[in-house]
Order: sequence, then structure tokens, then C-alpha cells
Amino acid sequence: MTGSYHKARKSYGLFSALLVAWELIGIELTETPFESFKVKIKTPEVAPYVLVILVIYFAYRFTIEWLLINEENRKIRVALIDFYISHIIGLIAILIFIIQTAINIQIVKIIIEYFDLIAMFMLSFTLSLIIGSYVYLYKVRNKFFMANRKISIFIAGIFTIGDLYDLSLRFTYTKHNLIVNVIIFIIGIVTGLGGINSVRKKLS
Repeated sequence: MTGSYHKARKSYGLFSALLVAWELIGIELTETPFESFKVKIKTPEVAPYVLVILVIYFAYRFTIEWLLINEENRKIRVALIDFYISHIIGLIAILIFIIQTAINIQIVKIIIEYFDLIAMFMLSFTLSLIIGSYVYLYKVRNKFFMANRKISIFIAGIFTIGDLYDLSLRFTYTKHNLIVNVIIFIIGIVTGLGGINSVRKKLS
């Protein structure tokens, strides 16, 4: 990977993280944020829009640097996964900004209100990822997996038991309708398995 690629990646990640933090934490600039320096910002409300522009620009720059890398390096799985994760983070940052601007409410407040349903989705999603990854690795006979089979089974078992235990508690003590929880559980499982299948096709 070239130095230009790493610089573009760092800048892309930095401004994506700043935009996410700005939107989720709820930072607001006043006209005089640095009173000791006598600095006055005439339009502080424009700051998040500037961050959005920077995220989009560095997404474009990052993609160009990626395409300039030779094809052999672009086929490396770790590099390919890193490329997609960087864009996913950038996309999440933009989506958070768009949603919060459209509905004029912080997503964090929604998360707090529906935390148990979100946790249900994440647990079922994680459970399907663990089981799906285990089955996939076993089918392709991954060398590392086969060499550390007992450890892999133990770790997968621990996470699976933990997930199932937490899921059982959430089904028992949920404040939402049982049918709603079942639907969220199924959506999480299907989404996780769909993600595993997409990654398998991409890497195969």
C-alpha cells in the first residue's frame, strides 16, 4: 500500500469519526468558542456540513488511491475488508447526519428508548455471525481454524452460550410485545446469515 493511500485512509477515518462524534454527542459551537483568543465564528451551525463535505471528499480520494494500487494488492483479503470497513464507517457517519437533520432528534435518544429491541437485534445478529462463520470455516477447511479447532469450538461455544443466555433474559423481561421481540430476533438472524453469505461470495 502506498503512502498516499494510508494518508487518505487516515483522513477519511478521522473526519468520519469526527462527524459521528459531533452528531451523536451533540456538540454545538457558540459564536465565541475561544474567548481568550477573541475568535468569533459567524455561522457555527455550518460546521457539521463542512464535516460532511470533507467526509465525501476523502471518500472519493480514498477510492482513487485504492484504484491506483496494483491489482494483486487489491485482491488481498485483509486489504479488501479494510477498504469496505472504511467506507461503511463513512456511510454510517453520513446516514446519521442525514437522519438526525431530517427528524431533528438525536439518534442516541432513540437508542435509549428502544435499547432492549436494539440489543435483541444485535444479539441475534451476533449469534448468526458466530454460527455462520463457524460453519463456513469448517466447510472451507481453513488452515488456521483446523489447526486451532478445539480453541475455536471453545470460543464459539462461550459466545453462543452467552448470547443465548442474554437473549433468554431479554425475552423474559422485555417491556415490548413478545411478537415484536420475535420479529426483531428473526431479522437479526437473517441479516447476520445474509452478511456471512455476502462475505463468503466476495472472498471465494
